[in-house]
Parts: sequence; structure tokens; C-alpha cells
Amino acid sequence: SPLGFALLADACEAAKLDAELALTLEELASRVASRAEVWVRLGKARERVGSPIEEARDAFLRALAVAEAGSEARREALLWLADHDLANRDGVRAELWLERLGATKDADVQLRRAEARVLQDDVDGAKTILEALESDPTDGRAALIRGRVLAKTGDAAAFPLLLRALVLETRGASEALANALT
Repeated sequence: SPLGFALLADACEAAKLDAELALTLEELASRVASRAEVWVRLGKARERVGSPIEEARDAFLRALAVAEAGSEARREALLWLADHDLANRDGVRAELWLERLGATKDADVQLRRAEARVLQDDVDGAKTILEALESDPTDGRAALIRGRVLAKTGDAAAFPLLLRALVLETRGASEALANALT
């Protein structure tokens, strides 16, 4: 029954049995294909077990297709899809995913919007987004994006931010710092 598979999935997740979790969620998704949260969990599980990225992307796209407007599953799917495109340096497509979230002022969404603008060489647009945004000093992603924007304008204030992102072990920080130094 779907309820039994849902309980088994929770148990596998609690025990950190990622492969078993992915198999259980595959079966659960085939039985309750209209549940967006199941597809989101499946996408995350596929990513953790090292499935091809297209399979994880497919799960998030399916979640998006069945998610209700304003639901947490829809938000998670859109953010994952945007992050995937940002990692592939496709700022235009990432921004399209983020636009589907609406006019939210959430810091995590605004940081992604600024990152998408940087990838599109819209430094002024990224600056405008970042000026209205407060971020925690321990937020490596925020430091990285702010540093990239300042580095593109040739501002030496980029180096402390990029160094902070590097110390906080933010993915892409070492490359950004190397680019700013050159």
C-alpha cells in the first residue's frame, strides 16, 4: 500500500539507507504519481545515490508538474532546477525558474536571482538585488555572489568576501578568487 511504502521510506531516510530509500520512493512515486512531495524526495534521493543528473531532474520536473501553486514542494523543485542551471552557468534559464516563484523577497531566492544576473553579465542588476538584501556573515553563498559582483567591477573589496567564501568552503569560491586575482 502507498502508506506502507511511505513509512518504509521514512524509516530508510532515518537510517540513512539512501539506496533503499531511492528504491522505495521509486515504487511510491509509481503508486501516487500525483504527490509532488514524493517526487521531490525521489529527486533528492536519486541525487544522493549518484543517479544520472537527468533522472534527478526528471523527478523535480514531475514534482513541478503536479505541485499546487504556493506549496513547499513546488518551491523546492523550482529552487533545485534553478540551482542546477546555475551550476551549469545558464543564468537565463535559472532566472526563468526563479520567476515562477513570484515576487518573493526570500533571501535564498534573491541570492539565486543575483547569481543568475552575474552569469548574464548584468552586474548592475545583481548589485541592485544585493543592495536590498541582508545576509549573515557566515553565509558563504552570499559572500561569494557579492564578491563576484565586486570583482566584475574591479573593486578590491571583492577579496575579503571571496576569501570568506573560500574559508566557509563554498563551492566555486576558489575559482572565483583565482579569477579575481588574475
